[in-house]
Amino acid sequence: MTTYISALDKRIKAAVIVCYLSTLEDALNDRGRGNTCGSQFMFGLRRYGDIADVAGLIAPRHCMVQIGSKDDCFIEKDALKAYHHLEKIYKSAGASKNLVLDNFDGVHEIDLDPAIAFLKKHL
Repeated sequence: MTTYISALDKRIKAAVIVCYLSTLEDALNDRGRGNTCGSQFMFGLRRYGDIADVAGLIAPRHCMVQIGSKDDCFIEKDALKAYHHLEKIYKSAGASKNLVLDNFDGVHEIDLDPAIAFLKKHL
């Protein structure tokens, strides 16, 4: 929910998107993961853009994206593809320095220490 609430509520000064950034293409493909929980995807989003486009609405505010290298839910390769799309949005907004990638060695989990440090720095 971090992605959506941060995109819509300008009162949020900094966001940490944990093991979620991905593409609809991967989430809805035939790998059979069933990774389509209603709380993860806005119905009809594909007509307008992708998950990284929603995250791009957070710009120019501070945003950390955490990607677990061993996450078997939001696959690293796909998550990095989405992150690179988000990088382009932040660059276009003149806010490249406000976007941080934490590509950590872990599974589908929060990388707590970097997230806390990021929030302490920007809040």
